[in-house]
Amino acid sequence: MIDLKPKSVRASQTQLADLMFPPDANIHGTVFGGKVLQMVDKAASVCAMRHSGQPCVTVAMDRVEFLVPISVGDLLIVEARI
Repeated sequence: MIDLKPKSVRASQTQLADLMFPPDANIHGTVFGGKVLQMVDKAASVCAMRHSGQPCVTVAMDRVEFLVPISVGDLLIVEARI
């Protein structure tokens, strides 16, 4: 039986941070979209597992837009919450 007790947002909130290095970037010095999506997927997974108390996987993403470039040397922080 799945435990359906209410949880606060704080109980599942997840933050990941990583400094971007040259292997994370293309020849223009901007970070690969795949690197960003990897971090987003990992944060979402941890958040979902904290919320559900069960192993979770990503089934789909509706849309992703890269609005500003992320450069080598930038600290990338991703946050997920339910």
